[in-house]
Amino acid sequence: MDLVSFAAYAAYYGSYQTIGAVNGFGNEFGPVGAVVSHVITAPLVIPEALGLAGDAGADWTKDKIIGNSPVADEGYRGCLLPNPLPCGGTTYFPGIHTTCVTSMSGSEKTTKTRCETQVDFNF
Repeated sequence: MDLVSFAAYAAYYGSYQTIGAVNGFGNEFGPVGAVVSHVITAPLVIPEALGLAGDAGADWTKDKIIGNSPVADEGYRGCLLPNPLPCGGTTYFPGIHTTCVTSMSGSEKTTKTRCETQVDFNF
């Protein structure tokens, strides 16, 4: 299942980065460059969307079978081997992220948790 998730994420990541780089370059040439770069990168939206959906689907399936494998796993940081990046809570890769913030009410001594999910997508 990890291989399926990795292959799908690789398709998403490659498309995401390529679209971002080409559109960023196109934007340097004003509105005409932006339009041209978006037309050029439009076909990459399909592998970007299918790759992210495949990664999320593989993560969902893995979570149902094994557990503890959330769909929004790109925001979770363990150590990568070899470890070119520091370990910690920083998001290193685009994808699906869930961020939760817990706050405590002063007088009532109750806690409230608010979670937001973000999907990184270039188009």
